[in-house]
Amino acid sequence: MIISKKHNFIYIGIYKTATTSIQKHLAGRLNPIRKPKIGTRFVPNIDDPIVDKDLIGGANETQEERHRDILTAKKLYLEDETEENWDKLYIFSFVRNPFDLVLSHFNYKRKVIRKMLEKFPDKKLTTEQELFLSLDFSDWVKEFGSINFMPNDHADQYSVLSDNDDKLLVDDIGR
Repeated sequence: MIISKKHNFIYIGIYKTATTSIQKHLAGRLNPIRKPKIGTRFVPNIDDPIVDKDLIGGANETQEERHRDILTAKKLYLEDETEENWDKLYIFSFVRNPFDLVLSHFNYKRKVIRKMLEKFPDKKLTTEQELFLSLDFSDWVKEFGSINFMPNDHADQYSVLSDNDDKLLVDDIGR
């Protein structure tokens, strides 16, 4: 998630939809710097007159922080702003074909486990990790297809972008 008060936009990053790439691009254009010891919020380079001095979020956040939902974004934004300003924001996100998203998650998780084994060859895998590596994609979907793997307890992409009444709160959704 990136909130830019200067440019009046919010980008909501959904898991496995190129969030890191989009955030790196936006953060590079907005030219913030990270200030040590303040969590993961970006602090702009105050010597640069074109930077976004009110930028929240960015590619250096944790996975959970990069993939905050629209209601969390609204709560963070309204800490310092009014509902009137919220209504003026341009809010956008990207979604992915659900099958492709599941396949991407499977490949990513497998890659992470294998890299961990390369780096730490003596590391003992958990039972879940061993099972995961033993399954091919179709077996994994049959076994774990109903398990929610999206961060922040969201069951689907739509729920990340909508309020508690299932009303969509974004202006644009890219595919």
